[in-house]
Amino acid sequence: MPCRWNDQRITPTGISNNRVEKSTEIFSHRWAPFVGGGGPGSSSRGTLLPAGNYEWPFELVMPGSMAESVEGLPDSHIIYKLKATVARGKLAYDLHAWKPVRVVRTLDPSALELAHAMTVENVWPNKIEYQLVIPQKAIIFGTAINIEMRFTSLLKGLRIGIIKCQLIESQEFTLARTTAHSERYWKHRRDIDTWNFEMNEEEHYRDMLNESGQDGYTLNEMMLLPKRLSKCLPDVDVHGIKIRHKVKFNIALHNPDGHISEVCLIRSRRENAANLSSSVRRFQ
Repeated sequence: MPCRWNDQRITPTGISNNRVEKSTEIFSHRWAPFVGGGGPGSSSRGTLLPAGNYEWPFELVMPGSMAESVEGLPDSHIIYKLKATVARGKLAYDLHAWKPVRVVRTLDPSALELAHAMTVENVWPNKIEYQLVIPQKAIIFGTAINIEMRFTSLLKGLRIGIIKCQLIESQEFTLARTTAHSERYWKHRRDIDTWNFEMNEEEHYRDMLNESGQDGYTLNEMMLLPKRLSKCLPDVDVHGIKIRHKVKFNIALHNPDGHISEVCLIRSRRENAANLSSSVRRFQ
């Protein structure tokens, strides 16, 4: 598991660039030799195998606490590999083969993240009442985020303009401290994608939005997520690598006097419940 980044700091003599790098082996298992070791036809000089194809079954019970694979980052990752070696003695090079193995953690079908919706509703006095709903808190990697939006204008002549939705990924890296004050930390943010939606007053108007009989506008949209790990990572928090996602909304409001107002909503998981967040999870 390598973790590396450039640590840029301002010093009295200028800008200092230090390369922070560390590789750690987090899991290792070695099987006993499949042939040889005192079996039939073996000796201290090795085992002679006639020409042909050979298969040796093997298995490994992985610990329940084993970290999931993290791939798609340019400088840090958690990867697992199977390595097979044919030892050929002192007079010949050994033969090696590698096979990558991806460890994936999934949510149980009964997990609350799949059943609980995220909702934010508020009123801008004398201007607009709005409600935004994401039906699930956990989003399956590579699928889509569904959004339900409802608006009620409280100002005559107010027009809802472009609704901009943005998915933001936060990446945090921490190297555990070995001595006092030696912990290293780096944070990076990237925009995964942006979606713009427009409201058609005739198409999206409803005489009744809810049981109270209130009228307004409703939109149901989808934010299609990337299917490649290099474009978007699942949420993780393992061995100093932490990936989280935020959903940001910017709603343009065109006022009757000509000026434009804006409703902005953004939240991470640990902020107050008046905003929105989402978790991008990977499923098999």
